[in-house]
Amino acid sequence: MRIKILTLLVLLSTTAVNTILDQVSAYPFSQLSTTYTAITGGQVLGSTTSDDQVYVDPAAPAGGASGATGVGLPIGFNFTYNGRTYDRFAVNTNGWIVLGQSSSTPSVNTNSASGYTPISSTSTAPAALQNRIAGFARDLQGQTGSTL
Repeated sequence: MRIKILTLLVLLSTTAVNTILDQVSAYPFSQLSTTYTAITGGQVLGSTTSDDQVYVDPAAPAGGASGATGVGLPIGFNFTYNGRTYDRFAVNTNGWIVLGQSSSTPSVNTNSASGYTPISSTSTAPAALQNRIAGFARDLQGQTGSTL
């Protein structure tokens, strides 16, 4: 009897794992072979001396102090993250961005208890403006020849 139950459990767990793995097959894949073309245009934020700045307004490319709020930089499309739709973002020179909504005032809010650990830090920003994406989340500083 134990062998039958054990066999049944192994079959069920194998089926469950295969079902979970099969979800990846729902994503489309396409491939394109072309010549690389460098990105042109855009807006340079900050300078080689940037340290702990946040960029919340395209009209102020030099940035401001952490905890700043503003109109945000346009993403260019609607982006759904954590169940909310965003169309704006702000950049922190310490390797993270905060998402925002043009329908909110302010559109973006970079308030965080720490500019170096934005995901694990507390924030007094409204809940809809607390979603962050952190690529580095470290104390970074611009160097000679660098741009953001």
